[in-house]
Amino acid sequence: MKKINFTFLLLSILVFASVQKSLAKKVTGFKWNDVRAIGMGNTSIANDSYRGTFIYNPALLKYTQESRWEFVNAHFSLSQNYRPFFDFLDENRNDLSNFPAASNTTQQSLVDEFDSFTNQAEATNAGFMILYTKKDFAHAFLIESKFSIQGQNGNVQSNTPISITTTAQVDYTFIFGKSHRLFQDLTMGYNVKPFFRQISVTSGDTTNSFYRSPFSYANDGFSWKPGISTDLGLTFKPGLAMRERLTFALVWQDVLGSYDGNRIQDNLIAGIGFKATKKLTILAEYEDILNDNNLSDGSNREFLDHVRLGVELFGHWHRARIGVLNQRFTFGFGLHFWGMKFEYAFAARNNFNGIQADKGNPIHLLEMRTNFGN
Repeated sequence: MKKINFTFLLLSILVFASVQKSLAKKVTGFKWNDVRAIGMGNTSIANDSYRGTFIYNPALLKYTQESRWEFVNAHFSLSQNYRPFFDFLDENRNDLSNFPAASNTTQQSLVDEFDSFTNQAEATNAGFMILYTKKDFAHAFLIESKFSIQGQNGNVQSNTPISITTTAQVDYTFIFGKSHRLFQDLTMGYNVKPFFRQISVTSGDTTNSFYRSPFSYANDGFSWKPGISTDLGLTFKPGLAMRERLTFALVWQDVLGSYDGNRIQDNLIAGIGFKATKKLTILAEYEDILNDNNLSDGSNREFLDHVRLGVELFGHWHRARIGVLNQRFTFGFGLHFWGMKFEYAFAARNNFNGIQADKGNPIHLLEMRTNFGN
């Protein structure tokens, strides 16, 4: 009876979500930047090798055997050209703020130098998580913050100043995850994710938008609003012979979600994970199956834009990773000793999980974590 009830619930939610898809403007929901997954092309939904992947596929909770706490799980990322962009704005603050009154020579110099930053969004990102997992069940509290700067060049002939847009955003999220075995080799899971978003977007005035604290009470652009979304996941491990080595996964992330009266953008992903040996895992995903016209310029995505690939090699105290994301390579490594785990990842494009840029500049990510439990 339980299997029938859960199956009926799943089908009802999927039908309801399909009806709701076109009813409202879509916005970005909560996104967690997992450094380990990004090093493997941001593959995660068919990877049962560590507990944090339930955030992407709650059905993986079925394969968590021990109760664990993670009290220290923090990451930081920085896009490669963030510092040069920051320095340019800082060093030319007065001229940028008084662009219309500056000489033609000064204006032209600023426009020429700023051209390398035009239409680029440089971002810095930080996150912190407290996590408790056991078989079939997980609780997590996560804080994910992002600050990005995007510029639009000026024009000397029309005396149009250089302008920038800054976005400061912090999401405070609770995740409640649960999994159920539907049949011998088929598992279902779901996450419920209530969150509060603190956000400020300013644009136009270079001085105010760049230097004013985005979370100051004097900032009219400040807002604090709640949201909620739900993930549904399925995993299938075929037969006795391949059960420990092969995993098929299907996840509908943010299948039901709302923030500020708008529907949260969903993401349907299919994936496969294969443990070639005890030390080598191969992962592949086809993500954003239902959406083709979501590039920044409105053009259709190519087939390979949906494909994510990843490989992870396990060692006694280290991990090595490589992947493909948005048709660009990623790589990463981890060092594990004295109960601490340090992770690094590099992605040639930074347009993933809420860190987005029209030009997709490279990004570096660092993570530190530890865990306690049985």
